[in-house]
Amino acid sequence: ERRKTRLELLKMKDRLESILHSMNDVVVSFSPVDRSIIAINPAVEALYGAPMRDFRSGRKHIMDFVHPDDADEVRSFYESVPELEFAERVYRIMDINEHTKWVADEGRLVYGEQGRVRRIDHVIRDITEEKLALDALRQSEEKYRSFFESTTDMAYAVTPNGTFLDINNAGIALMGFQKREDVIGRNIKDAWVDVAERDDLLNELRENGFVDDKRARFKDKDGKIIEVAITARAKLNEFGEIIHYEGLIHNITEAMEDQRNRVLRNAAGGLCHYLNSHLMTLLFAKECMQEDIGALNRLLQ
Repeated sequence: ERRKTRLELLKMKDRLESILHSMNDVVVSFSPVDRSIIAINPAVEALYGAPMRDFRSGRKHIMDFVHPDDADEVRSFYESVPELEFAERVYRIMDINEHTKWVADEGRLVYGEQGRVRRIDHVIRDITEEKLALDALRQSEEKYRSFFESTTDMAYAVTPNGTFLDINNAGIALMGFQKREDVIGRNIKDAWVDVAERDDLLNELRENGFVDDKRARFKDKDGKIIEVAITARAKLNEFGEIIHYEGLIHNITEAMEDQRNRVLRNAAGGLCHYLNSHLMTLLFAKECMQEDIGALNRLLQ
């Protein structure tokens, strides 16, 4: 029976070692006495660039690769695990080639018989790509937010049914309000003068995902008509469902008024030219007739 139990334990140990060897995360066990490495899996070579045997022999230690700027915090983190029983930390390391990487490190106590601490296990995962992607996203969001607040056009975001989620100061002024809180929760549908124009824009957004320089007529909270040009897009989730709409609305009321005035001025100028031409023709014909009449009168005398 004991032999059978021992064989089962050996099989379980082999399965666990097989799992550990196939993992991409570094799994390392430390002595609770001096924090020397008891066991470590092959994933350490890919992350740190040093042979696994160097860690097992004690020539290398996990702490040797911690980025100098993070060393004090990481040391405190490792010292806190025995007291907290579980702790986690994100920090930088430098591999054997001095390439900086980001890791997520989770440490926990492992107890043995009679409640004694048997070892301290750490699972260390390479999150460099995730961290760089998040940093790039944050920078992109900061640039977007800076543009959102600084543009003189109305920048906005609304839910699929039109409720305002966000709006900048230029938009608040365009809509005739004083504060952002006065707009958030309202519906952009209320600003449209012509429902047909709104439906046309929404259909184009759903079909193409965006609209560019779409002309429409808005009204502010006091009912004043504003002519606008709308550039907007539909923001989708991973399933292709619309999360919200976001865009820019440019006030073209003065530009359109100037354009109409130019058209009227040009039309008036053309009409004046037409009338002047005909008047000149009539005056010339009148002079010719007067000359002809004068000639006839001389002949009759």
